[in-house]
Order: sequence, then structure tokens, then C-alpha cells
Amino acid sequence: MTTVLARVQSLLQEHFSLAPDQTAPDRRLTELGIESLDAVEFLFKLEDEFEISLTEERAVFNTVGDIVSIVEKVLAARPSAA
Repeated sequence: MTTVLARVQSLLQEHFSLAPDQTAPDRRLTELGIESLDAVEFLFKLEDEFEISLTEERAVFNTVGDIVSIVEKVLAARPSAA
């Protein structure tokens, strides 16, 4: 099973044409040339990929790890299929 981190890193690499070594969890988005508008656009991509809604979580994320944490938090709060 692919981890959230691996999926987020893969999406970042694909969407922003980044090398794998550029998407370490501690990398700041601004260091990668990802500005706030680009980051918000990327969150829409994450919503599609993970089938989640990030409307409440769009506030503060500065690093790749922040994005992963937000996605994991939303996934954990999602009601499980019964």
C-alpha cells in the first residue's frame, strides 16, 4: 500500500516537474518555487486524488510534510465505510 507521503510526493513531482529528492517532507514549498496560488491549485488536485474535501484545511501549510499531515488528518476524520 502506498503511503500518503509517497502519493503526495509523486503528485508534487508530476504537477510541478520536480525531482524526487526535491520533495522531502521538510522542504519548504517556497524553496520549490511553489507560491500560494499554485499551492491552492495543488490542493484541488489532492482533493481529487484522495477523494476528500480540504476547504477547512487550506489555511497554513509551508512544507511538503505540512501537506501530508493535512491530508492524513482529513483521511483519519473521514467516516469509515461500513
